Amino acid sequence: SLYPIGSWVELNSGEVARVIASGGEAFDRPTLNVLFDRAKRPLREGQVVDLRSKPHLKVVRIVQTAPQGQEGPFPGF
Repeated sequence: SLYPIGSWVELNSGEVARVIASGGEAFDRPTLNVLFDRAKRPLREGQVVDLRSKPHLKVVRIVQTAPQGQEGPFPGF
């Protein structure tokens, strides 16, 4: 997989998600748990998105993980 399970990615929508499953043969289309909105605010509940069924969404970059002890990819969350 291009995006290992557990890694954080940003989508072209601006949302940030954690990879929860590989996309199989579609190595650039993993299944994600979207946890931050486009303003980088944490969502109350994550939303599972399979990029194989959402052609309008794509990963634009890997997001660096938070310092040890942080819950998300952004300090203070």
